[in-house]
Amino acid sequence: MNLVVLDSFIDVLTNPRHDAERVTQARLGENLKETKKHGVFSLVECEDGYVGWIRRKGIMRSGSRSYGQQGEVVVFDDPFTPISSSLARFQPFLVAPMGSRLSLAGEKKGKKVLALPDGGIGYTTFGITRQAADPFPRKGCQDVIETALSLQGVPYLWGGTTPWGLDCSGFSQLVFGMNGYRLKRDAHMQYDTAGFLVDFARILPGDLLFFKRPSERRVGHVALFIECKQIVHASGTEGKVLVQSLDSLKPLLVGAKRICAEVK
Repeated sequence: MNLVVLDSFIDVLTNPRHDAERVTQARLGENLKETKKHGVFSLVECEDGYVGWIRRKGIMRSGSRSYGQQGEVVVFDDPFTPISSSLARFQPFLVAPMGSRLSLAGEKKGKKVLALPDGGIGYTTFGITRQAADPFPRKGCQDVIETALSLQGVPYLWGGTTPWGLDCSGFSQLVFGMNGYRLKRDAHMQYDTAGFLVDFARILPGDLLFFKRPSERRVGHVALFIECKQIVHASGTEGKVLVQSLDSLKPLLVGAKRICAEVK
């Protein structure tokens, strides 16, 4: 059964319990594939292939058709975009976080008319209209870096994938996804599957750097290299997205991957 997210985001959990750990989040308009139910919870597969449990609140069954996969969509590149319930007056009732895409129903009086996942209508003057088949066209490494730097100061949140809070791999997945590169959810998954390995001596702006503590069995952290031994990442230690020197993490560096081959 297909589900679609109606709220700005929902938490995806390790287990079907209210106190279970958050492992990721699904954004407004995201399609989920339900495979099992347990009480008020559903086991779902997210669009990036990640599997976890959600509470069946803020979601809706969409039948056999996926939401926002045909025609034109509006994609949101600002951290937060309010959606109005009124064409004539600004009456925000929903916020679309960066990376969301909503179906476009048309335009009226200079505003985009949105066909929302629950069947309702919303209005916005923001967002970019694109074809549903290619909502996030591929761009260069400098675009990736600019997106990453625009998120400085976002709080660190374990399992976070939105500008309300990001973890390290949620951060890298979001900034690359906004520029047309689909990454897996976790840092170790990104290390295993994304791009190709490059020698540390040849790293370039836009490369992803991966880190592992001696106590960890696999890669546990990812950061984006920008220039001059500087990285931008979602740091659990510092509690936010920030630019830092690579020196502090260099002893833990285990690999570098090039995702975007073009450097502008």
